[in-house]
Amino acid sequence: MAKEFKDFDKEYASLRRTDEMESADDRHEASLLTRWDIIVQSWPSDFIRECVYGVGCEEWQKFRVSLKGQSTRMKLWRLKMLYVDKCYKLEHKPEYAGWRCRIDNYVGALVRGGLLESGTYRVLK
Repeated sequence: MAKEFKDFDKEYASLRRTDEMESADDRHEASLLTRWDIIVQSWPSDFIRECVYGVGCEEWQKFRVSLKGQSTRMKLWRLKMLYVDKCYKLEHKPEYAGWRCRIDNYVGALVRGGLLESGTYRVLK
């Protein structure tokens, strides 16, 4: 998976953003976030791989790469406002699980990276 991850990082590098690229309102809202408050589910590794790197993952990868260079709070704000909203609109459709898996996996990556506290999902950095 590491190779695919790096390949997408290179391919979509021009989409990277900084907090300053976001609106003042979004920066303010992001600054208020202290934790991820949505339940994070566990997913089988083969399903994660399919959702994150498989067919149809380009939109997710573009979004994921666009978060690079932003603060943890802004990453959470954008994830919640731009991606979770889309996901919940699909709640009763087959593609819901894939979208939800991507979100949960990304939040887990923030925990593994030491940006969120394990279990509470409180912002650490």
